[in-house]
Amino acid sequence: MIQNTELKKTTPLYLLLDGITDPRNFGAILRSANATSVSGVIICSSSSSPINEVVVKTSSGAIFNVPISKVNNLKDAIYLLKENQIEVIGLDQAGKNPIYDTDLLNPLAILIGSEEKGISKGVLKTINQKIKIPMTGNVESLNVSVAASIALFEVKRQRNS
Repeated sequence: MIQNTELKKTTPLYLLLDGITDPRNFGAILRSANATSVSGVIICSSSSSPINEVVVKTSSGAIFNVPISKVNNLKDAIYLLKENQIEVIGLDQAGKNPIYDTDLLNPLAILIGSEEKGISKGVLKTINQKIKIPMTGNVESLNVSVAASIALFEVKRQRNS
């Protein structure tokens, strides 16, 4: 999948999903990935939602237009992305920098963690940086598909400016 993006004229944007288990969240994320021209979605085969009719329906068919790679180990995928000069950033509420103050113009992979636990600690150690979506209300986090959409559309906004 990484080699295929070298043929395209756009800056690569990947989405790594670490343990997204709810098929409705997975489908909604794929819908946003398609809407923002994500180059590919990478999921771990052992800890991800199955690709089923709920995912297809929730994605509104976007699943058929977004390349998806299942890997045995997400860390290996991250190392491969980094070897190909693709920065890997994690969306994490403990991140230092707000997403809106982060340069998202270069080849990029955004890592999104599971609905309940976020990004696993072992995977978190392999990324370039953690960023956050600044929030002012009294909730601690957003739904994972909403957070993924915000991040993807911020990349699109910055790249289209």
